[in-house]
Amino acid sequence: MAGYKGSFDEIEKLGSGAFGKVYKARHSLDGQEYAVKKIRLRQGLKEDKLKQVLREVTTLARLYHPNVVRYHYAWKEEDAGDDSPESSVPGSTESSESRSAESKAEEAGSAELKSEDLTFEALVP
Repeated sequence: MAGYKGSFDEIEKLGSGAFGKVYKARHSLDGQEYAVKKIRLRQGLKEDKLKQVLREVTTLARLYHPNVVRYHYAWKEEDAGDDSPESSVPGSTESSESRSAESKAEEAGSAELKSEDLTFEALVP
């Protein structure tokens, strides 16, 4: 996989929450739209917060319910040098369908977790 910046074109910001911001993005190969949650992990981040973020992704990977975003994929990559003050982490993404942007932002399990030089990413359409 080419990584977040090589695989997705950001369309718009959908919202933000405790762990980061959620963006609507289009996958460059399949043309599908996803919600991608980006999370900034700074050096010195407390281990318990990192574990909590990883638990969210692990839980999404095991869940299947019509009202819960379905998890599809995760990967790690070198920091892509995000220009924004908040580096990103796509964790879970979901198809942009009938739910409101706020609902998508809260439900999207997308997590692209970054430290200074490493990014964890997961996709949930």
